[in-house]
Parts: sequence; structure tokens; C-alpha cells
Amino acid sequence: MMAQLIIHGILCDEIAKKDKRIKVIHQKNSGLSAARNIGIKNANGKYIGFVDSDDVISSQMYEVMYKAILDSNSQIATCNNLHFYDEELKFDEVYKIEVLNQDEAIKELMRDKKIMNYMCNKLFNVELFKDIELPIGKKFEDVGTTFKLFLKAKNVVYLDMKLYGYYGREDSITSNYNINTSIDFVKMIKYRYDILIEEKPNLIEYIDMNRVNSSIRSFLDIAKHKKIKVLKNKEFKKILYEELALSKKLNTKKVREINTKKLNILSKILYFNPYIFCFIMKFYYK
Repeated sequence: MMAQLIIHGILCDEIAKKDKRIKVIHQKNSGLSAARNIGIKNANGKYIGFVDSDDVISSQMYEVMYKAILDSNSQIATCNNLHFYDEELKFDEVYKIEVLNQDEAIKELMRDKKIMNYMCNKLFNVELFKDIELPIGKKFEDVGTTFKLFLKAKNVVYLDMKLYGYYGREDSITSNYNINTSIDFVKMIKYRYDILIEEKPNLIEYIDMNRVNSSIRSFLDIAKHKKIKVLKNKEFKKILYEELALSKKLNTKKVREINTKKLNILSKILYFNPYIFCFIMKFYYK
């Protein structure tokens, strides 16, 4: 592994010699957030995007997103993802755009369907990152960062077009389950919730809805990875059961009215009994 890293580093240096636009930075592996933070600090352009090392993007992704930003006077552009494993990728070529103001964009971020929290399928005006850094040593760092950028953007342009190819590794954070990653997720959700409630009290129903749905997701992860025994874990009970109790209170009639029918049904089952919920859902993920 070390030999491969050295070879890759040398190759990057050689490419940079041939193209002065390319800047190579060597640093000790300190995780994704540290790598992104150093990249942001050394960025010279007006816009910045992120691509994970094992993902693939359409050759026109940044061109299309850049044009959409200019045409719509937006500070962020976001597109759709295409999940793949080893098959050939087929990116979209036809698309439509939708320009959202700040409140509309945050609503969609809270719905987490059309606009998701990933940073890697977006193009940002680099000025948005002033005084913002990704949290070091935490999983789900996008959850704790993307919303801050949306709070600083006047407009966000959404491209209904699959331009980013997300590779589904078996050892990725979202493909594996353990208590620590689940707890990190809950902490990031709580961190984001506390800030958004202060900054956007007019969107409280959507912010509450996201907190409710995040609680559902935590228990869905248990079912998906067949980890029902973890429900007896003391650390898990303290954090996630508290989260479950809170989501029951937040799941008001107004929240249910804007939530999806599927998630409303799942919440009823979960609130009735987490064990029954996980037992039922583990068969859904067979």
C-alpha cells in the first residue's frame, strides 16, 4: 500500500509539471475532512467541487453546473447521483434546471431526496467557505457542513440530471454499520438541527421532519445490517433511544402533513416498538 501511494504521488507530481494549473499537495493521511480543508485553503479558482477517490463524474458535469450557476445567478449548483458497482455508467444528457432561493433550497435539503447532503455532487462558490471548515475525525462530515454553505447562498440551482457516479463499495461508511458511526450520525444531525432552528425558525416543520426521519434512518441501518442485538447496547440506548423519544415529540400533525406517506408509516411502527420495527425491516432488506 505504501509503495502504491508513493508511485501515485510521483505520478501526480509528473502531471503537475506538464500542466501548471494542477497543484499537488502531499500530507499525512488524516481523513477526508482534513484533505478537503487543505484543498479549500489552497484553491485559487472562484468555484470548487469535490470528487471522492473511487467515484466517477460525467465529462460535462462541471461545465454544465458552471453554466447553470452563471445563468441563474446562483452560488451553488447540485445534480443527481448515479449509483453503480462494476457496470458501465450511462450519465444523463438531457436535463432541466430549477432555481431555488435559500429557504426553498434548505427545505429540499431537509427532505433529503431531490437535494441531498453530499458535497461531492455539487459546485460551490469558494467564497462560501470563508470561516467554514469540515469537522475533523467525524463521520458524516457532509451533514455538519453542507447546510452551512446553503445558509450563506442566496440561490441554489438544481439540475435534474445524473452527472455524478457514486461507487457503492462494500466497505464504505454507508454500507457498513457499527455503533460509533451511528452515534456520529446522530451527533451531526443534532448539531445541524440546533443551528438551523436558530437560523431558520420559519422552516421549523421541515427541520423537525428531518430530525424525525433521521431517527428512522438510524433504526433502518440496524435492520439493514441485521444488527438487532445492538438495541441492547447501553451506549446505543442512551443516545439513540433519547433521539427516538425526541422524534416522537417532534412528529406533530404539521410535520406528518409534509412528510412522505412511507416515512409516516415507518414512524408509527418504530414508535410502537423498535424491536418489531427492526425485525420487520430486516426482511425488507433481504
